[in-house]
Amino acid sequence: MTGLAVTSSTLLGALAAAALAVLGLHTSDRPSPTGDSSATSQPAVTPQRRSCNCLPRWLVWTLLLAIGGFALASGACLDACTGSNRIRHVPAIHGRVVDMETGQPLAGVTFTRWFERDMIVGPGGADSYRLAKSVRFAITDANGRFELPSWYGMTRGINAVRWTEFKPGWVAGWGHLATVNPPRLEIARKHPSHSSVEADTRHEDSTHTIVLKLHRVDTPSAAEDHFWALRILLDDRVIQKDDFVNEAAAYVQTHSLTEEMIGEVASLVPSGPCNTPYCRDPRIYILAEAVVSYCEHMPTSTYCEPRAAVLITRLREWLEKEHKDGQ
Repeated sequence: MTGLAVTSSTLLGALAAAALAVLGLHTSDRPSPTGDSSATSQPAVTPQRRSCNCLPRWLVWTLLLAIGGFALASGACLDACTGSNRIRHVPAIHGRVVDMETGQPLAGVTFTRWFERDMIVGPGGADSYRLAKSVRFAITDANGRFELPSWYGMTRGINAVRWTEFKPGWVAGWGHLATVNPPRLEIARKHPSHSSVEADTRHEDSTHTIVLKLHRVDTPSAAEDHFWALRILLDDRVIQKDDFVNEAAAYVQTHSLTEEMIGEVASLVPSGPCNTPYCRDPRIYILAEAVVSYCEHMPTSTYCEPRAAVLITRLREWLEKEHKDGQ
């Protein structure tokens, strides 16, 4: 869609320049030659317009007006075609992040916001993409507060505002920002009944403040929500894979895996023999052992059953080999 917008702007500039050039040719004057200062003087000659096969002046101006109208309408047309590119103002976000159970402020929470715009991808319809320059980060201070400035768009609008939050040991969250007055955070949930991340808007100190409440990653339901959100944040390049590994390894050392999270954790371990530095990381051994242990106790799980004959066997052999080599 951006390409289409750029194309319309480029087309406008090119056609306008061409039309102005034609108009300039059409109105340029050429002085007539004058005679010398001899006794026989030549009569004055009125300057004549250059003879060329040019467009009439009225047609040139009509063309310029038509091009301008087309450029103005193209953005509206693209908005109408996608049906959602209408956001041209995103209000400022005044936020505060707290512990869901105690209400105490949480410092060091990374809050990320960016804009998305539709892109026409062909007969299949439209798809959305992130505007790279719209990504903004804010980290909560000692009082759990953060702020992000407002945004005004002078060109085509955006179709959505995405947000994420992440702090090690606390349930990660993501969703969309509703650009209403006051703004509010819409939270994406894997399980509608889970409430490991909550948000509401309050009027504090003459300001509408979004209060984001996070749960510790200390229960199975919180961990399920956490690992599901971490996968989204990793795909969106908000966190690094190392962050995901840290969170998973810390959890499985003190808690058991569940069917809801086994797939997310297993995606971090190798599927067979591996000699890279990543596979020699002690945290990967911890995750591999947790996956093998889960499938040994739950061989009929939807994750383990189709993989037990190959993947789990390879993981077990790999762990045994690494254990012997380490002795």
